[in-house]
Amino acid sequence: MHEPHATQRLCPTRADGVETLIAHWIAPSCCQERQRTHYHKCFTCAHRNGAEAPRARRTPVAPTMEGKD
Repeated sequence: MHEPHATQRLCPTRADGVETLIAHWIAPSCCQERQRTHYHKCFTCAHRNGAEAPRARRTPVAPTMEGKD
């Protein structure tokens, strides 16, 4: 694959580090537009919503029974 421009992102960039079979270089503005329109690859992307800790890596917190009578 060719060298990307410094501001381009690989779409998708998997949050778990696994390489994708089909990916391409896009501008950050295109990345944001795809997120707004719920592009089918965004749910596993490290750039999702510009978060430092992507949603794909976050673990849900189980509710506790504290304070319940």
